[in-house]
Amino acid sequence: MSDMLTKTAEVLESDTIYRTALASNINAFHQAVRSERTLARIEERMAEWEAKADAMARELSELRRENRELKERLEPTGRDKAVGAEG
Repeated sequence: MSDMLTKTAEVLESDTIYRTALASNINAFHQAVRSERTLARIEERMAEWEAKADAMARELSELRRENRELKERLEPTGRDKAVGAEG
C-alpha cells in the first residue's frame, strides 16, 4: 500500500497531464466509495424500518382481531334484545 501511495504522490507532484487525470480519478473513486458507504447505511436503516413496519402491521392485525372479539362480547344477543324491549 505504501508503494502505491509513493507512486501516487510522484504522479500528483509531476507537472504532467497525468497529474490532472489521476486527481480526477482519485476524486471520482473517493466519491464512489463514500456513496457506497452511505448507500449501505441507508439500506441497513431501511431494513430496520421494514422490520418495524412488519411488526407494527402484525400488532395492528392482532389488535383489530381483539377489538372485534370484544365488540362481539359487548353486543347483546337477539334474546337479550327481546327481553330488554319487553321489560
